[in-house]
Amino acid sequence: MLRLIVGTVLLSAWPAVAAPPATLEGNWTTSTLTPYARPRAFTTLIVPEDQARAFERQRRGKPPEAAVDDVGGEDTDWWETDVPLARVRGQARSSWIVAPADGRVPFTAEAQAGNRARQARTSSDFSGPEVRPEGERCLASAAPPLQSVGANDGFQILQTPSAVVIRVERVNGPRIVRLDRSAHGPEAIRTQDGESIGWWEGRTLVVDTRNFANPTIVTAAAEDRSSMRVIERFTRTGPEELHYAFMLSNPGRYTGPVQGEMVFRASAAPLFEVACHEGNYSLANILAGARVQEGERDRPK
Repeated sequence: MLRLIVGTVLLSAWPAVAAPPATLEGNWTTSTLTPYARPRAFTTLIVPEDQARAFERQRRGKPPEAAVDDVGGEDTDWWETDVPLARVRGQARSSWIVAPADGRVPFTAEAQAGNRARQARTSSDFSGPEVRPEGERCLASAAPPLQSVGANDGFQILQTPSAVVIRVERVNGPRIVRLDRSAHGPEAIRTQDGESIGWWEGRTLVVDTRNFANPTIVTAAAEDRSSMRVIERFTRTGPEELHYAFMLSNPGRYTGPVQGEMVFRASAAPLFEVACHEGNYSLANILAGARVQEGERDRPK
């Protein structure tokens, strides 16, 4: 039976005496064919093994379903796709999200309308770099929850007595989880990755992150995080395995909390630098192309 993450447990008070920390250190990978939210190809969280194997034969070695076959839209040499669906407790999974039951983020009607409006703006507003999405501007974030995006899905955990450091391969800066049992700072002080404070519950590291700064431009993929709170649980379950669970809430954007879990695998591969800005001509070319289109549109017929 699926064991859901209970919000009251995740949000429980810190223990009076911290247990000795477990060893979470090492390199890990989140690379899997299982996406964060459930794709339309599946109707259940647990995928029957025959259906899972058929899906893997069809998808392995190919770009994600969201890839667009336009100029530069399908980077077949870049996606890490030679991986199966994730297995959690031996069962193939269709999504990281385990609740709500449909495996998707429960946006409110107002948030859905806002998402559509922002997507339309992204397709039409090329007035300058400030209005373009963060991905085009190489402003990637290591904000939780951890996910798999199909490329550069490695991460590294380092531990000290006072902090846990999480390095995510696809972004530049590390995420630092303080273990000093201090309270979160004032809401007026916000960062892109939020403020993470952690504590040990037995051999599980629990991390509470809040005080997120909003992206420069809020899109459906980089949503309004001003009210978001994320609780994560990291548990070492074996020499080659790390169980990861999370719960996030975003009042005003979600109709209820989102819960998820995944198993991360140990990796012998190092983390590679993702130097997004080096030789990156994309944003300049996007804006230059928009100026050409404007000139053609304004030219007298």
